[in-house]
Amino acid sequence: MTQHEDIQFTHEGLIQAVLTHGILLNPDQRCMEVHGNARQCLQRPDWHQQPVDQVLHAELASEYHRLLDELQHIQSASVHGPHLTLIPLFETGWMVLRIKTEVQERRRESTALNAAKPPEKPFDAAVGLVYLSAEMTIQYANQAFADLTGFAGTDQQEALQTLIHDLFPQVSDAQREQIHTFQDAAGQLQEGLFTLKAIQDAHGTLLRYILQLQLVSGRPEVQELQQQEERWRYALESIGDGVWDWDVSRDHFYLSSTWFQMIGSEMPRTPQSLQCWLQSLHPEDQGTAMKALQQCVQQDPSACQVELRVRHADGAALWMLARGKVVSRDTSGVAMRLVGTLTDITHLKNTELELQRMSERIQLATRTVGIGVWEWNIEQNRMVWDQHMLDIYGVTLDQFEQNTLTAWDQRLHPEDAARVLQEVDWALAGVKPFETEYRIVRPDGIERVIRSSASVVRGSNGQPLRFLGVDWDITAHKQAEELIQYQTHHDTLTGLPNRKLFVELLEASMKEHQSNNRICAVLFINLDRFKDVNDSLGHEAGDMLLKEVAARLKLCVRESDLVARVGGDEFTVLLTGLEDSTQVGNISERILGILSHPYQIKQKPFLASASIGISLYPADAQDPEELIGAADQAMSVAKGEGKNCWRVFTSSMLQATRERRTVIADFTLALKRQEFEVYYQPILSYDHPETLKAEALLRWKHPQKGMISPGVFIPLAEEVGLIHALGDWCLKRVLQDQQNWQAEGLPCPVIAINTSAKQFTHDEVARKWLKALQDFGASSDQLIMEITESLLLQQQSEVVGQLKILRDAGIRIALDDFGTGYSSLSYLSSFELDYLKIDRSFVQGIVQNSKDEAVTDAIIAMAHKLGLQVVAEGVETLDQEEVLRRQHCDFAQGYHYARPMPEAQFREFFTRRQLASQQ
Repeated sequence: MTQHEDIQFTHEGLIQAVLTHGILLNPDQRCMEVHGNARQCLQRPDWHQQPVDQVLHAELASEYHRLLDELQHIQSASVHGPHLTLIPLFETGWMVLRIKTEVQERRRESTALNAAKPPEKPFDAAVGLVYLSAEMTIQYANQAFADLTGFAGTDQQEALQTLIHDLFPQVSDAQREQIHTFQDAAGQLQEGLFTLKAIQDAHGTLLRYILQLQLVSGRPEVQELQQQEERWRYALESIGDGVWDWDVSRDHFYLSSTWFQMIGSEMPRTPQSLQCWLQSLHPEDQGTAMKALQQCVQQDPSACQVELRVRHADGAALWMLARGKVVSRDTSGVAMRLVGTLTDITHLKNTELELQRMSERIQLATRTVGIGVWEWNIEQNRMVWDQHMLDIYGVTLDQFEQNTLTAWDQRLHPEDAARVLQEVDWALAGVKPFETEYRIVRPDGIERVIRSSASVVRGSNGQPLRFLGVDWDITAHKQAEELIQYQTHHDTLTGLPNRKLFVELLEASMKEHQSNNRICAVLFINLDRFKDVNDSLGHEAGDMLLKEVAARLKLCVRESDLVARVGGDEFTVLLTGLEDSTQVGNISERILGILSHPYQIKQKPFLASASIGISLYPADAQDPEELIGAADQAMSVAKGEGKNCWRVFTSSMLQATRERRTVIADFTLALKRQEFEVYYQPILSYDHPETLKAEALLRWKHPQKGMISPGVFIPLAEEVGLIHALGDWCLKRVLQDQQNWQAEGLPCPVIAINTSAKQFTHDEVARKWLKALQDFGASSDQLIMEITESLLLQQQSEVVGQLKILRDAGIRIALDDFGTGYSSLSYLSSFELDYLKIDRSFVQGIVQNSKDEAVTDAIIAMAHKLGLQVVAEGVETLDQEEVLRRQHCDFAQGYHYARPMPEAQFREFFTRRQLASQQ
């Protein structure tokens, strides 16, 4: 194969054949390549790019000029002289000057090592050429072809045409090179190598064919080569990889049957050309394969290795590792044969690709969460930080030029440095792994919180050599955690401690007062007619009033006392270290007086008052909840006696307990009388409006007292143990409604059902739910169980087990009223939950209060990080909806969308939505 790329050869095998013992001349008749024994005909070693008549021996130079003159006067494929043959290379202007065999032999005789041995009969390497039209009609045949076949003269034209048609009966055969036995004009059988090649223009239009002939009959080396080839093919078929064998001079590119099995194709009956094989490769890899073969042919050592892509018959892309080397060269060093293997490395490449993708994901993860990687060479006391570490610590590479442990130590927060260095020593000594959190102080004075983890690399003697670790900045995580932890114990609207924190502090105070013989008091404060504020001025005005009340209450008490918000319009005050109960009355009067001063709500004056109930420790109760309950009963009495007053708990107030018993008795009969109803409040999806869920809400329609709030009868049901029967009834009522909807061809919304913590402590909730689903033939994905935070705080193994059974069965779990006094981060990761429902108290202030907006944003982001979907409760305005949408909240429910409604009305609601979505 020639290295001169400006010659557009149409058949590489032909060029190799004519250059076997010849000189390649450019259009200026200068020597570009010299092959084989043609070198013996040169009188100068510096022949490259020299005029050919100046480097040939004198007698050959004269003969060359005669042939050149003859070629210019006649149109022929070649001209012959006694010693030389001049062959033009089609229309390129390039030529090949071939040295005839007799000249080669005569030159070799002068340097023969064994003059006594008679020379072997030279093989006639003449090349016959025939130009054929596009219709396979003979246009021209050179003298060599006539000599080889004996078909000379116009009278033999028809016989020659018949021979060609016999050899190549179909045009499709024009891409082939074959050895054929044929009968010459004298009737003798000859074996020849025939090559037929189609010639096309730049647009792919067929111009003509060129037929080339070389005789191979009787050549012992050919016979030996054929035998070797058979042995090769037998051996190659027995190995697992595909094998290729390229005969350069004949442009035979043999591929083993294994190769065709690998690509799912049938093996052709004849060898392919190199170009044919290249076309089977991916277009982007064809040039790569050709370049590798060229390098293999031209360079030493003669070996190549390249990865290529090929398309399987079923369309799948396969990766192949192609290896090969030159196994045969002629006497002038020209490559004659290359052999190699083809190995399927698709699995390896896929594995490499997956590893690369995994590495990219890890790098992306480290960049996303700000993870820095560091290494401490203990022997050299040298630390190496990556760019992420420099970014975390706020330094440049120049600022960290010391790169020692001391340089790192100096950036630790003074309060944390000793502890962290001690943990480093423990890790080096093998006492405990290095996993810790600490603060750093950056050069700009900003403090950051770092989580660090490292491993010790030890030598063969067990001595520590290196310390490898990662740091990541968890400042934002800590801030969000502290914010949520704060919300766990504080009311988001007023910033006061919530009921959970109040109970904890009250319990501690009661224990303290046991030892000092002093009394403490609980004041239970409820705003009078607070509902009127919400109804007349809206919930925003109500929130403004609650915040102002909280501020005034803190002005009424000492620093040692505690003010908390324990409900919607309910506050508690803990008075500590009292010598007698008279102080309580004075403080209560002061509270009532301050709370009764006019308020400015939305630039309008507003009057409010409160009712206060008081209980004393140790006189009224020994338990924190009982003490709060006693104050609550006293507050109810104060309300009943005209409001805007205070009352101290007395035994006479036990009458309220008797009244509660009456309600309990009525409640027991209510199930039998079917006084309960299930109302449904829609839950809408922001991302998928066509999706509809609903929450099932119980209502008690008392025959005398009318509608009784769930806030009254649910606690009673839990207290007396009737919550189990009530829960069973509600579950079956919902399943019956869903069954009716499906029977009528209506869509069946997913229904969320509230489940009390009491049901888990005394009942097999999971078994009952699964049994009810089976009885009604319902699917588990039709229900969502809503549980409260108090249930999760119990951390009981039976609760965990039952929740797991329900989730494994396909029932999703929602955490209701998140943030209402029992919030904890630990259970969010400990329990398998699906939904987190933000309490309405978080939602009310998100439009006006940036802190409230930040809290809901943090809760939603945290829930999504934990794989939970979020439902916002109590959405009442479009502005609130817009904020929640920006924060990527998933679902919402509230008066802005729909109030709780009976089953019939709910059926009409979702039927209308279905019809609207179909229009």
